[in-house]
Amino acid sequence: MQKLNLKVEKFQKFINFLKRFQGIDNSLLLEIDNGFVKAKSYTPEKSVVKYSAIPLDEVFSEYSDISAPVKVGILNIDKLSSSFKFFGESEFEFILDYENVNGDNTGTGIVLKNSSLAIEFQCASLKLFTYITDDVLNKITDTSSSKVDFLLPKEQQAKISSLFGIDSDHSKITFNKKGDEVLAEGKNFKLQVVDTDVANKPNANLSVFKHHYAFLDREDAIVHIADEKLIFVSNESDTKMIIGEAE
Repeated sequence: MQKLNLKVEKFQKFINFLKRFQGIDNSLLLEIDNGFVKAKSYTPEKSVVKYSAIPLDEVFSEYSDISAPVKVGILNIDKLSSSFKFFGESEFEFILDYENVNGDNTGTGIVLKNSSLAIEFQCASLKLFTYITDDVLNKITDTSSSKVDFLLPKEQQAKISSLFGIDSDHSKITFNKKGDEVLAEGKNFKLQVVDTDVANKPNANLSVFKHHYAFLDREDAIVHIADEKLIFVSNESDTKMIIGEAE
C-alpha cells in the first residue's frame, strides 16, 4: 500500500471541478497524473462525453510526487465535495491510499483530516468505469474536420436554457448556421447566437437533446458543428464536451 499526501488549500476550486461531472453521473473516475487532476465522464449510452483537468497547484498547496498515474474511483461526488465544507476555510490533508492492481495504480481509500476531524471514504472499484484513453479522447474531440465553429458566450448559453421552457414538450435544440448567422432553434423560438465571422463558412445544422445540452458548463466556449456531434471547447478552463446528434 502506498500513500499520496496532499494539502488542500482551495477546496472550492476542487468542488467546482467535481461538479462539472455531477449531472452526468454521480460517480467519477479521477486520474492524478503529471501535475494534474483529470476526469472523463459519459452518459450510459455515451451520447455525451466530457473531459476536464485542473492543475494540482490550483487546489493543493503541498503534494508528494508520484512516478506513475493514479486512478481514483469516486463513488459519490456529492458526498466527497460536501465533506470539504466541514473543514471551514483552513487547510486540511487529503490522503490517498493506493496500490497496484493489474498494472494500474489504483486508489483504495481517501482520508480528509485536520487536527480535530477525520473523514474516510472507500474508493470505488475501477470495474465500475469504462476508461477512456487519451488517444480515444483526442480522436472524438478532434475538430479538424468540423463544418463550422463559433463562439458561444456563457450569457447566450444561459439564454438558450431559459428559452427551453417555451417549448417544454419539445426535446431537442438545433444549432443552425445559415448564411451570415448562427441560430439556436427550438420548436417555438429562434435565437440569433452569432451574426459575424461565419458568412464564409459552409451552412450546417445539428440537433441535440436539451437534457444533454444542460450538462454544458457556464463558460465561454467554441462550438464546432461536426459530423453527427457538437464539440464544445471551453475558453476558460481545460474542458471539452461532445454531444452526439439527436435522432
